[in-house]
Amino acid sequence: QAQISNALRTIDKIATTTQFNTKKLLDGSAGLSGSANDSDIKFLKADSGTAAGVYQINITSAAEKGTVSASQAQTDGLAQDETLTINGVKISLEKGLSQTEVVSDINKVKDQTGVSAEIDKTTKATRLVTSQYGSQAQVSVQSSVAASNASSGFGTDVLQGTGVNVAGTIGGKEATGNGDVLTLTSETGARLSVQVGDGTTTDESNNANVQTTDENTAIYTVSGEQGFVTVIDNSLALQTGADAQQPTTLAIDNVTSSALGIGAPNNRFGNLSEINVQTSEGAQDAIYVIDQAISDVSNLRGKLGAFQANTLEATANNLRANLGNIVAAESIIRDTDFAAEIATFTKQQVLLQAGATLLGNANQIPQLVANLLRG
Repeated sequence: QAQISNALRTIDKIATTTQFNTKKLLDGSAGLSGSANDSDIKFLKADSGTAAGVYQINITSAAEKGTVSASQAQTDGLAQDETLTINGVKISLEKGLSQTEVVSDINKVKDQTGVSAEIDKTTKATRLVTSQYGSQAQVSVQSSVAASNASSGFGTDVLQGTGVNVAGTIGGKEATGNGDVLTLTSETGARLSVQVGDGTTTDESNNANVQTTDENTAIYTVSGEQGFVTVIDNSLALQTGADAQQPTTLAIDNVTSSALGIGAPNNRFGNLSEINVQTSEGAQDAIYVIDQAISDVSNLRGKLGAFQANTLEATANNLRANLGNIVAAESIIRDTDFAAEIATFTKQQVLLQAGATLLGNANQIPQLVANLLRG
């Protein structure tokens, strides 16, 4: 996981620093960007092809985390050593631990289990909550000790909990939910993705499905109308025409880790930046997200390659051909035809010499007449 985290930081560094003539190319600023007017909604990504404009966000069904509550609240210290198996990870609990200490021990390995523990302030029982939302956010727990007030309270039966994917509309059109990410796919295949928050920073009276207090973790996202997302087209404009106002536009998608791998089916991770391989299930889901991220990058490379070959190179070839034609035409107008000019020069030179000879002969006649008269 440490190696993966380092690789993700490298991806983000490349995406945020790659530039040409001070213009950043891969961080989304040269493509489609967006912002939400509601803090409960976060704009993630808009593929090129998504129409710029304002999109209403309406959450019809909140996303939910997977939860499991102990069947009995722990009121005394553990009567004996106990082993909890959470999502395949065994956690050893020593005799005498209080409920608070049990919760602390469970949370020490939450990066491996994908599950955190807390004391439910209503039932006073220990509750396990997945870190992710959605149908792939699952928690399974089993104890080696029967449930009692002197045990963790989970008992020897396997208890399981599964989250729920968000559902809703974007711009009035049905969108696909995966965890807490809602994605609208257009007819052309372009996708617009937003992430739904849990409403902890907003007035909870407007979010009936939010279950959070100062003590307990939110297990639902917000629901209902959540304002608007504004998509802005920042595509690069390249002057390829012969006249003014004849540019060709090119949108380069965001390739930061949080914008790659979005929409991988049946997955607990919303994007590449969230992958965690410390559990077997997490490693399997990570493969799907990585495959989706590779597909995202490959599609972008194909689009850039096609733009280079079919637009830029074709335009450059056409300009080179036009340049050759113009140079040839100028040469005909400007350059001397040496063969024709030499022939004309020779003709004029012959005429000049003939004229000079005749003039010389004409000048000798009066001289001859004078000589005859003197004789």
